[in-house]
Amino acid sequence: MWFALALGAASVASAGDLRGSLQGLDTLRSAPAPEVPERRLYFWMQSNGALATRDARPNPERDLAIVLSGPTVAEAAQPVLVTVAGGTCQPGTVLVNPGTTLNVRNVDWFGHELFLTAPNNETPIEGAAPEATAPNSQRAIQVRQAGTYLMRDRLNPLFRCWVVVGPGQGRHISPGADGSFRTSNVAEGEYTLKVYFEGRVIATTTARMGARDTTVPAINLAAPPPTEGAAPAGAQPGATPPADNTPAPTGRRRRGR
Repeated sequence: MWFALALGAASVASAGDLRGSLQGLDTLRSAPAPEVPERRLYFWMQSNGALATRDARPNPERDLAIVLSGPTVAEAAQPVLVTVAGGTCQPGTVLVNPGTTLNVRNVDWFGHELFLTAPNNETPIEGAAPEATAPNSQRAIQVRQAGTYLMRDRLNPLFRCWVVVGPGQGRHISPGADGSFRTSNVAEGEYTLKVYFEGRVIATTTARMGARDTTVPAINLAAPPPTEGAAPAGAQPGATPPADNTPAPTGRRRRGR
């Protein structure tokens, strides 16, 4: 018994808080809202001759999701709660494993008819057709196939939030308005932090958690992870591309007028 208590105390003592911050928040821009001719857009999305339109700037607390993954990180408990408030989701990007049940709770004072679609598709996926969700009520949605989906509202074409379904999603962390974040009870070891925005990864970093509270270096959102087709490692900015082996045309060029 004493050995078990000592082992438990040691495991608690080796866990601590992992802290960090996000930089480059001012560089983020939301994707353009869909064009809906029969619906009036929000005032900041349309010009009235006196007020210029404004870029849609995300709210870190609502629109960004940080996912901590590693060998000691347990998966999120089911079901996963998604709150709909202020005409959007909390959080704006939800990450779950295939087959996880989403309990979508409407805390707005008006109803929604929420459904899921694949990106650039108007057809609801199986098991997630539009369904009336009254104020202070909720509905359950289960997505079995991995992928990225849009949660939409049949009553509000501008409503959008993202559901990312895939294995090994890890622990969800919501940043504060200033981009700072913190999560507790993290054991010693190596971890990966991924920052999601509108259903896609915009930054990735690794963190080494020590025996005490650890602060990771700031994550720069202005420098997204390399994508396919990016310049190879070691290439200098502005470097001359490889020479074209196409034979040059023979003969003299005629001068213009």
